[in-house]
Amino acid sequence: SRASHPARRLLNEIAAMAIGWEGAGEGLQARVERIVLRLLSDFTDDARLFAEVLDEFLLFSTEERRRNELLEQRTRDAEEGRARTLQARQQVQHALNQRLRGRVLPRVVVQMLVDSWSQVLLLAWLKQGEASAAWIDGLATMDALLASIAPHPGAQARQALLEQVPGLLKALRDGLA
Repeated sequence: SRASHPARRLLNEIAAMAIGWEGAGEGLQARVERIVLRLLSDFTDDARLFAEVLDEFLLFSTEERRRNELLEQRTRDAEEGRARTLQARQQVQHALNQRLRGRVLPRVVVQMLVDSWSQVLLLAWLKQGEASAAWIDGLATMDALLASIAPHPGAQARQALLEQVPGLLKALRDGLA
């Protein structure tokens, strides 16, 4: 009847741990079964056995709570990662749509941008954010590529394009690498 008695405390701890227990894994059930068997086989008149079993159960429950907290944190992190990836994909799709909509472009360029360069942009956004130099450089490289395939009337415009091509090729190679 005393709340401080080791047997009462053991029952209270088992009950507290059982609240919300869904049976996932048999750790708690197996532990309680071992406790009952131990008490049935070892108990005489000495209440110290309850104190020993209580200490063991407290250690078990602390480890279980810590493991559950880690699992919950991993679940939260995974969900945040999925949400962040979805947001990044939407940003990349928006950037591609903005630049490709209404334009007639060679299929190989569109395919490279959609299949490959979009992954470069996605990684830049995920790793460093949309305000990062990597994201801005990725968009600038895409813009330069699209500008390079547009018609360039006049000798000066073609000469300027020829001067930009080596830098564009290097940026594409570096990004895809």
